[in-house]
Amino acid sequence: MIFVFWLILFTLNLVCFWRIFEKAGFKGAYALMMVVPILNIVGLVLLAFVEWPVHRLVNYLDEQRRR
Repeated sequence: MIFVFWLILFTLNLVCFWRIFEKAGFKGAYALMMVVPILNIVGLVLLAFVEWPVHRLVNYLDEQRRR
């Protein structure tokens, strides 16, 4: 029973991070980094400090609109 609980929690965590990475404009598969102990820190740093592809697109479209 405990195994089923942890499996559901693991799956929910993976799905949530998959959606977060996709909404930020990254590949959803980056969510798999969140499973590996050291890579999960890399994933959080990626989300926190790297310019998101979505923001690059918005900035590009904003520049095009101003011209």
